[in-house]
Amino acid sequence: MTSVITEKESPKKLSPNKHWCNNQIPEQFIKERNMQTESTNINKCIRADTVYRYYEDTDTLSVYFAKASSGVVSYCREVDKNILVSYDRDDKIVSVEIYGASELLCCRLFDIPKSIDDKPPLSFYPICYEDYDELKVFLVSEISSITFRKTKEKDFDMDIDDKKKIIALLFHNANNRIAKTLPEKEREKLAEEAQLRSLEIAKWSHLLD
Repeated sequence: MTSVITEKESPKKLSPNKHWCNNQIPEQFIKERNMQTESTNINKCIRADTVYRYYEDTDTLSVYFAKASSGVVSYCREVDKNILVSYDRDDKIVSVEIYGASELLCCRLFDIPKSIDDKPPLSFYPICYEDYDELKVFLVSEISSITFRKTKEKDFDMDIDDKKKIIALLFHNANNRIAKTLPEKEREKLAEEAQLRSLEIAKWSHLLD
């Protein structure tokens, strides 16, 4: 049912602050996976260090699997229309950015937990299915019909609904492909190396002017 939003409670977009995931797996997700695998004993858990930010000025939803401090991200690649994946130097996925998120996602990006115009609020559930080495990032707490869409990244698929809107992000071979936050000293070293490279590039650019 569509919620009626009054002028007094006019919704605001999500803030660009870091948002953490929900820490409990919805019962529907458990039942659905059990039916798919014909098993009731699947090892699963929330990947608690996965966070997201929403940037209203660019309408971008960014999902971070590791701290993307200076020097951590080695390169980026567009894997689908308006979807950019950032990788570290070991080709592991650091983050996923979805541009034009309001149009691409099945959920609303407001700061109130209500459905608006038949679109549910964003609910963030990064679930590890350890037996299958998969990480699935659900963006809603309830799901209906799903189809799969592959991306240019072989270990990254998307679940979409019957309106072609994104419901979830699915990562295969997760232990090898999803980055983890590096120790602080290692991140500091990478940041220093990135700073030195920037200075070197600036130096050569000045000489070529």
